Amino acid sequence: MLVREEGLATVMADVYGRLTGRPGVAMGQAAFLLTNAGMGIVEAFLAGSPMLLLTDLSDGSPYSHHAPYQAGTGDYGTWDARNTIAGYTKQTFVAREPAQAVHDTQLAIKHATTGQPGPVAVLYHGAALTASVGPDTRPRLYATPSYLPSKTSAASHDQIEAATRALRSAVRPVIVAGNGFG
Repeated sequence: MLVREEGLATVMADVYGRLTGRPGVAMGQAAFLLTNAGMGIVEAFLAGSPMLLLTDLSDGSPYSHHAPYQAGTGDYGTWDARNTIAGYTKQTFVAREPAQAVHDTQLAIKHATTGQPGPVAVLYHGAALTASVGPDTRPRLYATPSYLPSKTSAASHDQIEAATRALRSAVRPVIVAGNGFG
């Protein structure tokens, strides 16, 4: 879904992750996705919601030190997107070339959904997005199912129905909400 502001994208991705147990995905330009969208990212981090953040570094590769002011490579005259987002993501990957971009994206899905779920970012250098993966740069890929958790954290329909019946019959109901990661 197209949104008018990056924060809305990450809040929607957080909600999707909470409801399905699969990573919600937010994508946007580095400076704006990683700073304007902090509210949804921090909430997903604290709540254990799987989220995948995909963004570029706006770096003008290969001359990152001459990039526009919003470049986030951490090179001379630019801000450091990786260190900015690493403070409130479970894992942050920086892909510098196409084969690494493919592999880092697969690893990001794994990290967002295994262990305690949470937001994971993949930051793509311009060179990773403008070149191609070819016979000499083929990434080592693994079967995706082995990367994913074996059980879902989402409640089944029967569990939701049972909880609804219990709440309706309760005299003084108490609700403890969350993803179960205390």
